[in-house]
Amino acid sequence: MRIAVVIPTLNEERALSRTLASVQRQLKLDDFTVVVDGGSCDGTLEIAEITRNVEVLATARGRGVQLDCGARRAIALGADLLFFLHADSTMSEGLLDNLRRLDPHVGGGCLIQFAEAPKLLRIGRRLVNWRTRRFKRPLGDQGQFATSRAYQQCGGYPPWPILEDTEFIDRLSGVGAIDILPHPITTDARRFRSRGLVRTVLTNWTIWTLYACGVAPRRLAMLYRNIR
Repeated sequence: MRIAVVIPTLNEERALSRTLASVQRQLKLDDFTVVVDGGSCDGTLEIAEITRNVEVLATARGRGVQLDCGARRAIALGADLLFFLHADSTMSEGLLDNLRRLDPHVGGGCLIQFAEAPKLLRIGRRLVNWRTRRFKRPLGDQGQFATSRAYQQCGGYPPWPILEDTEFIDRLSGVGAIDILPHPITTDARRFRSRGLVRTVLTNWTIWTLYACGVAPRRLAMLYRNIR
C-alpha cells in the first residue's frame, strides 16, 4: 500500500516543520507527501521544498480546493491511500502503521487531542471523540483518509470555503463503512486561544446548524474568520 499525505498550507511556517516531521518518521520507502499551498507569503514553501519526498503544489486559496488538488496529484503519482492532515496538526506515533494493518476498503478518520489545551477544551475533546466513535463523522482537524478508489467514487472534497470536511465525510460514507483509528491527531489549540473557547464553540455550532438548515457554505464563510 502506497500512502500519500496531503497537507494544505497558508502561512504555516511556524507549524509546518513539526507537522512534516511527524509524518516523515512514519513514511515507508514508496510513500510521499503533497503540500498544497494557497498563496503563502512567509517561509512555508521554503520549509516544504527542503523536506525529502515532498511534492509542492500551488493553487488558489481555499482548503477544499487545495485538498482536492493534492488528492488528485497524489492519485496521479500512484498513491493507493490518501491521508489528509492540517498544517497545524501532528500524527501520533504508529498511526500510519496502524492504517496499513487496517487496510480500509473506503476510509475514515482519527480521534483528536489538543496541544496546550485549557481544561475545558480537554473535556470538549472527550465529547468530540465520543461523537466520532458514535456517529463515524471525523472532521478535518482529526485527520481524514480515503483509498484512492473511494476518493474518486465519492467525488472528493468540494471547492467550498468552509465545511468541505463535513461534506467529504458524508460523501465518503455513501461509498462504504467509515473506520476510526484509535491513534489521535494532535491539533494546535490556537484557534480557541485567539478567538476564545466559548465564542469558537458557539460559532462552530451555529455554522453547523445553519448548514443543516440549507444555508450555502459561501454565505456561512462570512461567520468565520481566517477560512483556509
